[in-house]
Amino acid sequence: MRSVDWREAQNRLDSLLDMVQKEPVTVTRDGQVVAFLVSPEEFRLLEDFLAARSRRRENAAEFEALFDTNAGADSRKIRGDAPNGGE
Repeated sequence: MRSVDWREAQNRLDSLLDMVQKEPVTVTRDGQVVAFLVSPEEFRLLEDFLAARSRRRENAAEFEALFDTNAGADSRKIRGDAPNGGE
């Protein structure tokens, strides 16, 4: 990943826009990272990744809530294979 100072980024924005099509660019100010420049495709991939991670967390929370609700219950009743139809 290429890293440039914010002044260089300001002066060379046109060439940086071409560069980010190949690799992300880190912009720094006073030695600290202040921005990342990425291509639209990389940004879409990041959005997709974050959305998938959010869905996984939601699914995990739903699973944990279901598990907590059934805590202490006979696991055969939960699965539905207990004798007498789960009764």
